[in-house]
Amino acid sequence: MGSNTKIHSGNNIFGKSSFSIGENSRIINDHFIDLWNNITIGNNIWIAGRGSQFWTHGSIHTKKGTKDLGINIKVNVYISSNTSIAPGVTIENDNLIGLGSVVSKSILTKGNIVAGN
Repeated sequence: MGSNTKIHSGNNIFGKSSFSIGENSRIINDHFIDLWNNITIGNNIWIAGRGSQFWTHGSIHTKKGTKDLGINIKVNVYISSNTSIAPGVTIENDNLIGLGSVVSKSILTKGNIVAGN
């Protein structure tokens, strides 16, 4: 956990793999973070509001081990309330994820506002 990073109350972070979070980041309240595979959260990240879910297992790849199902959130990313992040997703720098979004594929470009499914 990086300096000046805060994880607020009610968050459920559990599993067998690694979890890291960089500097100046925030995880506000009542989010669910599944660590069946690794999750890396970079600097200046806000997981805002409540009720977002980060999933790192649940597909045929879990049994076969044929794909990295970890989640990687780079730098300067804002994730709004009630967002779901699917296994294996990477979110590149400088992106905003809108309220209630379902991120099922990686966002590999910078400077986007991503909303919806």
